[in-house]
Amino acid sequence: MYIYKNLNNKIVNPSFLMELLNAIGILENLNWKQAYSLYIHVLKKYTNGPSDDMKNSRMILKESGYSPLFDLTKFSGQALVRRGNHFYALIKKGNELYQYGMIDPVHIPDFEEYTMYVKDYKYSYKTEKKATHDTIASSTKFSYENLNPNNKYVGDCSIRALASALNSTWYEAVDILAKEALRIHQVYINHEDVVENVLLSLGFNKHKYFPVRLTCGQFCQKMDTMYENAQILVYAGKSHIVSLTKENGHYQLMDTWNSSNELAGCYFTKEIKCSKKEEMSLLEQIVIHPTFGEGIVETQDKDTLTIEFDSGKKKILLSWVLENCQII
Repeated sequence: MYIYKNLNNKIVNPSFLMELLNAIGILENLNWKQAYSLYIHVLKKYTNGPSDDMKNSRMILKESGYSPLFDLTKFSGQALVRRGNHFYALIKKGNELYQYGMIDPVHIPDFEEYTMYVKDYKYSYKTEKKATHDTIASSTKFSYENLNPNNKYVGDCSIRALASALNSTWYEAVDILAKEALRIHQVYINHEDVVENVLLSLGFNKHKYFPVRLTCGQFCQKMDTMYENAQILVYAGKSHIVSLTKENGHYQLMDTWNSSNELAGCYFTKEIKCSKKEEMSLLEQIVIHPTFGEGIVETQDKDTLTIEFDSGKKKILLSWVLENCQII
């Protein structure tokens, strides 16, 4: 017997990944926020692209302790069922079997793949071959940067761009995006609405692309003439966003690959204003960072601080420290 059950009816674009989280939530008596945390946990642990449903789903199954059930005599009354690209919670009550999910199985072709999963198994995860910095093209408008904690080359550009723009960690950017995704009932933290809402909430202004379309390389040159000191992000081509940073007086694309020849789309800016406090010396002051904890300022120049934390030295934008850290 099929019973419709959706842990979050407000999400308007249900997907393969959402159905998996929904089914696990039903089996384990979780609310949507708790089920969604499984996805965020996997992103942080394996640092895959947010939209890589197949890979992330395998990791969610692994981290949640589910393995394929091939011997049906070992079925104990609860299982996760995959039918094609749909997931259900299978629960036995008395002599009846109930399938809880979001899509009526009557609409799924009989020939679709059918797999059952139960708790407690061992799983091996093979990471993909990593690209190296040596294989990345260089450009006067491009500077190599990969903020992915495991140096992976995956579809996590929105996370990396936000982390770069805020001078924060990849993990902090995931948390910021995940909080907004939950608030507006989106599954993917790299959804355009999620990313743009976060940027606007952080004080960024959104601008339309220029009437005469520019490449991202030309866009960097244009920004040189428009902004003295600003944090900038720009859409590059299709489904990609990249952060710009000023180096040696010129804006550069900070990314794992050179998108200089991609067309620049809408962009976001936030001007960094210098205050009297920023002109003060913070040498040997104690800084309490939200991720790295307490540290001591070792060096200071016009824009950056070098801070010694227990985990090592970090070079951080002065403006970001003043806005996000406690200074003792």
